[in-house]
Amino acid sequence: MKQKQKGEQRIFITGQAEKGQALLEFALSLMVLLLLTFGMIDFSRAAYTTSTLQAAAQAGARAGIIDVNTVEQVVQQKLVGLDLQKTHITTAVLSNGHLEVQITYEFEFITPLIAPLTAHGQLILHASASMLIQ
Repeated sequence: MKQKQKGEQRIFITGQAEKGQALLEFALSLMVLLLLTFGMIDFSRAAYTTSTLQAAAQAGARAGIIDVNTVEQVVQQKLVGLDLQKTHITTAVLSNGHLEVQITYEFEFITPLIAPLTAHGQLILHASASMLIQ
């Protein structure tokens, strides 16, 4: 029976240790990459939501200068892809003859490590538009 030399045994052990080290480094790197990826997705969703809210407020104000009673209906039609239960719409006719539409939305993050950084895992988004009633 052939005995193993010390040098051969070290190469075998070193090879196994390098495989384990590479697996650990990959796992740690993957966690960081996934956090960054889903964080970008979350912030992109927030940007889309803000843009949609602003467009809906403008459309509501535009419709409101013709008929104030149609503001909420027009705003809800423009809130594509958003949960209407988390939306609060207010309309006010100001003393200077302007109609103002304000929308508040409770945005929820889906990334587990970003949600605890905000109050109750939510971000309150606001949008408003004002137009002169003629």
